[in-house]
Amino acid sequence: MNKKVIIGLGIGCAVLCIASIIIILIAGGGRLREFFLREPENVSISVDTPVQVTKDESVIIEVQVENTATKPQLLHSIDISSEYLAGIAIKEAEPPFVESFPNPPVEIQTYRFMQEISPGTTLVVQFFGVAVKTGDFSGNIDVCINSGHICTTTFTIRTVVEE
Repeated sequence: MNKKVIIGLGIGCAVLCIASIIIILIAGGGRLREFFLREPENVSISVDTPVQVTKDESVIIEVQVENTATKPQLLHSIDISSEYLAGIAIKEAEPPFVESFPNPPVEIQTYRFMQEISPGTTLVVQFFGVAVKTGDFSGNIDVCINSGHICTTTFTIRTVVEE
């Protein structure tokens, strides 16, 4: 075989692979989207943050998760927008999170709890932080139940930090 045939076959295979991937993503995209954007079921969630604080003042963000199911559920994690955290530094939480890490593709900080919530009970999570920078800080907070893929996306938090 000559080089032109080998190069042509290589290019043809690459084009075929790319076309196949695009078709799979288009055809299966709806299912992937449903998997990754599911809302948690059988929970009632509320979030409370201070509206206004002064720089260097303590800040408490409270998240209440009520399990309305008949079986235990897991508070997997809570994600807080990096935009909000630009002005509020989280020091710790009660109950304590297992780990915390940035999630750069979506610009959030993930706090993993892995905390079981018994049926009919409410788990209260308090984040303890401090206002570190003046400005108007807002962003989303997501609460993930049973999995890191089953999260609420309905809570927008905002705190104004004054001098």
